[in-house]
Amino acid sequence: MHWLRHSAVRCLQGTALLAMAALTVAAAGCSKKIPSGPFGSYLVAYPEGVRDSLQNTPSDLIVWPDVPLRVFEVGTDTAVFPPRTFDVYRSGPGVMHGEIMDYVQATGYQMFRDEDGGGYRSFNDFPLSPERRFTDRSYYGGTSGALVMPPAQFFPFSDPYPAPIPARSYVGRAEVSRVTGSAYPLTNRGTTPDTTTIPDMQYTGLTGHPGDSNTGPAPPDSLLALSWSTVPGAAGYWVHIYQKRNDIHTSSDAEEIAQPAPIATGKVRDKFIGFFPAPRTAYKLGDPVPPGARILVYRVLQGLQEVLIRVSAVDASGRMIAAISTSGDEDAVSERFGQVDRRRTFLAGSKAVTPDRPQPPPGPPPSPR
Repeated sequence: MHWLRHSAVRCLQGTALLAMAALTVAAAGCSKKIPSGPFGSYLVAYPEGVRDSLQNTPSDLIVWPDVPLRVFEVGTDTAVFPPRTFDVYRSGPGVMHGEIMDYVQATGYQMFRDEDGGGYRSFNDFPLSPERRFTDRSYYGGTSGALVMPPAQFFPFSDPYPAPIPARSYVGRAEVSRVTGSAYPLTNRGTTPDTTTIPDMQYTGLTGHPGDSNTGPAPPDSLLALSWSTVPGAAGYWVHIYQKRNDIHTSSDAEEIAQPAPIATGKVRDKFIGFFPAPRTAYKLGDPVPPGARILVYRVLQGLQEVLIRVSAVDASGRMIAAISTSGDEDAVSERFGQVDRRRTFLAGSKAVTPDRPQPPPGPPPSPR
């Protein structure tokens, strides 16, 4: 791809950035350090730490309330599984969730939350562990081109007992080799109210399946031209392209993937993860990284293989303010219990897209032999 061909030119800049990170950790040797967990319950005015490690992070901490997934269930024997509609939570009502996209190769994160009456307190006994470590280097859209960055990591977390205040705020502090302190990187502060819904936004790119006229035109090839609707108040947009793994055996596996989140969790294969600052609402795979954007994962897509595309809007406070929900596609899982089948249907939180095979360039037909 164009920006990948020029990545070698940017490696010197990436090396300099890594040196900056090394200096930051080295400086920690002369600053106050705190052994990792259990952290106790000390109240502080604001967590000590350093913001803007490496390049300025666009929104590396995203938070949102546990919004339920509406599920419809029916069985082949309605006496055993009568038709019903019910809500499935990721954890439960009132729980706060978050995702940290780590760019400094931290070994863990200590999490703090804003408490009733002011001040921040660590609410997890032990540091977060990464759920996924991406193997490829990530890219940041600098003013003079894409900067090569270390591989990113993904840290999800939840707070089952948030403070009883209107807006719940969270901050993460990185740890390295089970040590953290005042010279270690801080995430942005993520703040969200406890709401029961997250507004819907639309994916506006081509989605059609080849040969299926009911789904609209198919993308011409695997270099998808992604686009999405504008969300008022958005500071940027997270885009996640993924496929479900083949080892999904229960409805709960599929429901976990469908639950609202900027980056889908559970049994998925990541194909693309990127952040694009507002007002940008489009990106073509393989194009140069726009200024202020990040590409964390990029696997070349295959023609005629379906992928799922999820887009989420995040505001300046790190809150997920919109996601694909009612405008997205449905998913369904059938399970067998003895002689009875049970089928559950729910919103997938994404749009299914199947790129076509690249077409040969126009020209005269081949000469007969």
